[in-house]
Amino acid sequence: NNITRLTSHPTNTRMIEILNNIVDSVTDARNQSEGLLLELKTQKLTKKRKLSPLLKQLKETGGNDGIHQIEVLKQHKNDSCGYFSVWNLITLSMASLVESDTTSKRLIEASLSPSMFWKRYYEMRALLHVKVKDNESENDGMSWYPWTLENVNDGVMERIYMVYLLEHDPWFSCVRSFLPFQKIPEESPISFGEDDSSFGFSVFAEFSLHTLIRNGLQVRNTLQLEKIFKRFHTRRDYLHGFLLGQTNHWVCLILNKVDGEMETLLLDSRNTPLIGASDESLWEVIRKTPDPNGSEELNQLYFDSMKDTQHCTLLFKDCAMGTKDIVDELLHMNLSWFFDNFEKHTKSKLRPQLELPQEEVSLDEWLCLFVFWLENWYPPAVIDSNIKNGISLIGLHRLRDEHRELLGAWTKHISSRLNSSELDLPTLLRFRETLQWFTSHF
Repeated sequence: NNITRLTSHPTNTRMIEILNNIVDSVTDARNQSEGLLLELKTQKLTKKRKLSPLLKQLKETGGNDGIHQIEVLKQHKNDSCGYFSVWNLITLSMASLVESDTTSKRLIEASLSPSMFWKRYYEMRALLHVKVKDNESENDGMSWYPWTLENVNDGVMERIYMVYLLEHDPWFSCVRSFLPFQKIPEESPISFGEDDSSFGFSVFAEFSLHTLIRNGLQVRNTLQLEKIFKRFHTRRDYLHGFLLGQTNHWVCLILNKVDGEMETLLLDSRNTPLIGASDESLWEVIRKTPDPNGSEELNQLYFDSMKDTQHCTLLFKDCAMGTKDIVDELLHMNLSWFFDNFEKHTKSKLRPQLELPQEEVSLDEWLCLFVFWLENWYPPAVIDSNIKNGISLIGLHRLRDEHRELLGAWTKHISSRLNSSELDLPTLLRFRETLQWFTSHF
């Protein structure tokens, strides 16, 4: 209609040409997308292809450590990373597995097609709009975060949106049809694929470094990751794709083992070279980002998300190759932060080998510092949840010797000081209940 209206204005010839090109591009994208989906549904997943030789890689900034950071469609809306990650996961994981070389090539081309991506973007948003309308009809027209049209139109891929799309998006449904039937999990881990499947994929919405070390061990996710990595240890061919929430950013990671050889593909819609990049080079990227309203806090989140991606990519690659153990690594990260935090805020020294500048404090001063630590950093309930329950569920036998020694030193260090005090503050009384478990085990 707009094009027809403009034809009566000869001066708008260039605008007419542009709009015609847009219409042609959208029409072509619709036809290609629908045709490719139908083609994918008829395929058998009988081939195993290495993807790195078929894809353009970002210029390396340092040693690649066996990781290939692929140049993908670049996001220009800072909040659309989740949609890009979904598109990269589906197109490129299937490109490695489908029987037809022609279909594989078309999937790779689709992963780099702006028109096909934006068609998929608005299709996924339209599905979320349906859910919003259904909610409103069931609640007398009321809606609330995150199920409002305004929230959906912001373009942020909320975790609950991802879960909904897993069940209702036709492309996700097609990928899931190649796997044994599985109901959509209502809580983490959201993972698909069995030990005898040719591939699998998982969604870990909060898998940032800061979450892992400060918010407690994600036991269910950790044990699921252990199962996934064991598939790589025992099989010559296996592919697993991951959608990872990194601070305030989504990325896609694909681990692909073909004929016994592993390739690790990082697909990040920012297209910022991360593998081998120094902290200074990452801060330089932030300084060059044209965001006049970027606050110090937002810049720190940006940096943290890049470091998270660096760390998780290396960790997943090493665990899939068997050079590291995911349970051991995450336990170590979690407990190390706990002990570092305790020593820093209570002026205690559990590890004599660390040359920490600690001044001697009196018992009264230490008790004040300890109560402050309990009330502001690790309340007894948090210690129960993050440390005690995590260790219990994972199993005490999974602890390193150094962890056992530190937990024993921590327990004795606190017990000796509390036994020398007659303070009966509610916080300390509650902590004594927590301490009983540590005393009986360490």
